[in-house]
Amino acid sequence: MGGRNGNVFFNDVWVFDTKMENWQQVQKETPLSPRAYHTTTLVRDSELWVIGGSDHNTMYGDVHMLNTDTLEVDDSFLCVLGLNPKPPHTITTSKGSKGTQWGLSMETGF
Repeated sequence: MGGRNGNVFFNDVWVFDTKMENWQQVQKETPLSPRAYHTTTLVRDSELWVIGGSDHNTMYGDVHMLNTDTLEVDDSFLCVLGLNPKPPHTITTSKGSKGTQWGLSMETGF
């Protein structure tokens, strides 16, 4: 999801077909602002979270969730974090006996 090529930022979604061994662009509109420098991680079995990022003009502190079953971005999940994850940042998720746990690590520079 997203990314950039030079000074052009994207909000497109691509999926990798493991049987055909190729990338296919999902032809769905996404409410996600074009960005790079974001973190994307799989949470649960069908939720791909996109956190933060930047387009060099705006630092995003939002979270979007792509449902990997429907390939649609669920805006009801959209939230704005009280902290502003500045690039670079990372996220790690793990499943445990008490559900999914996640940790966010970030730096204050750009």
